[in-house]
Amino acid sequence: MTSDRESLPSLRAVFDAATQFGLSDDEAWSAVDDAVWSVGPDGTLSECLDELTAALASGILDTQRRRLRVDRRSASSVR
Repeated sequence: MTSDRESLPSLRAVFDAATQFGLSDDEAWSAVDDAVWSVGPDGTLSECLDELTAALASGILDTQRRRLRVDRRSASSVR
C-alpha cells in the first residue's frame, strides 16, 4: 500500500511551478495564507491542499488575464 503522503510534491516544488506560471513568491505565499484561513483551525491537510490548489490556480489565472489585457492594450496602441 502506498501512502498518499509519498505522492505529494514538496511545498517548494508547488511554489516553483506556480512561479513558472507567473506568480511571484509573495503571491504564492498569499495563496497559502488564503488556503489556511479558508480551512480554519479544524481543517485537515487534505482540505488545506485542496484550498491551496484552488488558490494557486485562481492566482495564476488572474495573473495571466492581467498580462493578456496589458498585451492587448499594447498591441492596439501600436496599430
